[in-house]
Amino acid sequence: MYKLHRHWCVTVVMMLVLFLVSCNVPGPAVPERVPEFVSALPGYLIVEYLDPDLVIGKLDWSGEPQVQPLLTHCERCSETSVSADGTKIAYLELSLEWDGGDDVWQLALGNTHPQPMIQDERPKRYPVWGPQGNHIAYVIQHDPYLPPDRPATDISQITPSSSENPVIIVYRHSTLHVYNLTDRVEVQLTPVTGYVLNFAWSPSGEQIVISARLEDMNEDGEVNFDDPARLYMVTLSDQTLTPFASLEASRAQMLKPSWSADGRYIAYVTNTSHLVIVSCLLYTSPSPRDRTRSRMPSSA
Repeated sequence: MYKLHRHWCVTVVMMLVLFLVSCNVPGPAVPERVPEFVSALPGYLIVEYLDPDLVIGKLDWSGEPQVQPLLTHCERCSETSVSADGTKIAYLELSLEWDGGDDVWQLALGNTHPQPMIQDERPKRYPVWGPQGNHIAYVIQHDPYLPPDRPATDISQITPSSSENPVIIVYRHSTLHVYNLTDRVEVQLTPVTGYVLNFAWSPSGEQIVISARLEDMNEDGEVNFDDPARLYMVTLSDQTLTPFASLEASRAQMLKPSWSADGRYIAYVTNTSHLVIVSCLLYTSPSPRDRTRSRMPSSA
C-alpha cells in the first residue's frame, strides 16, 4: 500500500511539472530594447501628399492611423529625408526657375518653424542626412538642355510662365556634395564630367557608396547617358573615390545601392531586374599610392 501511494505521488508531481512547463510563455527571441533606444525610434513615417497643395506630414500608426501635417501650403517642397535619430527632417524647396535656386531646409519635429540650411543658385536633388546628423549629402545638377523632341528654343528664356506646355529640362551632368553643418564647409566628391544617380551613407558615416556614370565606358570620347552606371566608394576622410564592384559582362546598370545595418553588405538592383548583394569584406581600401592613382579627375 505504501509503495502504491508513493507511485501515485510521483506521478502527480511529474504531471504538475509538465503542466507548468507547457504553460510557460517563451521569452523573446531578441533582447528587449531599453526605453532610451525606443524613444529614438519614432513610430511614424514622413510622407508627402497633395491636399490640394503639397503637404509634408507624419503618418502615425501608434493608435488609429492618421496623418498629421508638418508643413502645409509648401507647393514646391519635396524629397524629404529623416535624420537617423528621428528628430528632424531635411527637404528641398524647389525653385520656379530652371537654372536653380533650390534650397535645402531643415525642420525639428515638434517645431513649426523650418530653418534654411543651404541657399544658393544651384539646382539640387536628394538631400540625405548623414548617420551622425552633422552632415548632409546632396546632388547638384549641371549643363541643362532640352530633349531632342522639343522645338529649338533658347533655354535661358524658359520659365514656368513663358510656355503653355510643360517644359522638362534634362541635365547632362551632376555631382555629389557633402555639407558639414558644424564647420559650414561643402566638399565636392565626384567630378563635374560625371552623372550621379543614387547614393547611400554607410552606417558609420565614414563612406558613401554611389551609383554613377563617371567613366567613358563605351569609349566614345565623353561620359554620357550611353555609359553604364556602376558603383563607386568614396571615403570622406581623404575624399578617395574608387570603383567598388566590377562591371558585369552584360554591362547592366548598377542602381539604388543600400547598406545593411551592420555595414557588412551592400545591395543594389540592375536595370535587368536583378538584386545583387556584395560583401564589403571583399572590398579593401586602396593604399595611399593607389589612392592617388585611382582618384577620379575633377574639373570643379
